[in-house]
Amino acid sequence: MGQIENVINALNANNMNAFVVESRDKVPQMLRTMIQPGQKVCRGGSVTLDQCGVAELLKNGEYNFLDKWAPDLSPEQRDNLQKEGISADVMVTGVNAITESGQLYCVDASGTRVSLMIFGPRKVIVVAGRNKIVKDLDEAAVRMRTIAAPLNAKRLFCKTFCNASGKCINADSKELVPDNSNCFNTICCNTVIFSRQKIQGRINVIIVDEQLGY
Repeated sequence: MGQIENVINALNANNMNAFVVESRDKVPQMLRTMIQPGQKVCRGGSVTLDQCGVAELLKNGEYNFLDKWAPDLSPEQRDNLQKEGISADVMVTGVNAITESGQLYCVDASGTRVSLMIFGPRKVIVVAGRNKIVKDLDEAAVRMRTIAAPLNAKRLFCKTFCNASGKCINADSKELVPDNSNCFNTICCNTVIFSRQKIQGRINVIIVDEQLGY
């Protein structure tokens, strides 16, 4: 049994529906089977989603897409769309890491992504490349500090230590959630781990058998 199949089984055992697709071009097709026309949909910021063409799918007119990235929105309008996400039928988002035991590991700056993953939308769909699979939470934390955070900080032009140095100032810390007080502009403000879920099937995970995102 391969690693992806093992993770699929572990996620299912944790009351999350899990699926695998062979390539990124299959993701929109899979999402069409999981999101009904007319449903209210929000999404989290994610390089993986961008690589899979998810924004184009959600903006095609079939869905009531809460597009907080639409041009010419005021800060207040963006904030209102984010808050409206709590009443969405579906949220589509990425993840920082998935452990072999079926846990989702997420680190956010403002918490807008993880807050809706925790509560609000009736269905959450997570899309992740196979490179997001790690052995355990310790490895997830290392991955965040040495890969995901530095690359995202650079992408978002954040003035963080990791943007300048290529790794977290706490890269050698053994703590799952290190003290970030020594990084004034840290983007690693909120760490959330999703383990066995209370509501079976609310969280759905699509693993793409490709290297995607950070």
